[in-house]
Amino acid sequence: MVTILGMVLAIVLDARPAPTHRGSDVELITNWVCGKDPAKAFNKPFGDWKLLAASKEPLLYTDISGVRTPAGMKAVNYESVQARMRRIRGGHTAAPAVLIVRSSLEEPGEDESVREIRVEKGKPGGRVYYVEIAIGNLAWHRLKVVVREEGDKTKAQVLWAKVS
Repeated sequence: MVTILGMVLAIVLDARPAPTHRGSDVELITNWVCGKDPAKAFNKPFGDWKLLAASKEPLLYTDISGVRTPAGMKAVNYESVQARMRRIRGGHTAAPAVLIVRSSLEEPGEDESVREIRVEKGKPGGRVYYVEIAIGNLAWHRLKVVVREEGDKTKAQVLWAKVS
């Protein structure tokens, strides 16, 4: 029993700590969603950025502290963003709502093909975020984004994306 406990403790103590999610990552993602990517962290622009940039005061909820909300967005609590998303889902006109929360590579994707993408693109050391963007009846985006440091640059990669 003592030997097994020692082996388990050795594995746990040798394991790398989970990456700490950062407010700057959320700012990077929200700026990209709104059509601004000054750091050129993403390979290509967000497809519906013009809809968010043109809207009046889209809402942002995140569970990460220390986030500076981009100009034109309003930071709200979880209940407020969910109420907006329910309103949009119900077919009512409302400004977009963006939700960005911490996630991990181990959490399941949307379907089996996502597992292959996650394994292929999921390099160690990344901070993973689940992003949901409600833009009315035009689009509902669900994404998983990983942000990591590559040398002296911050790079972001969409692991999977679904639009409905």
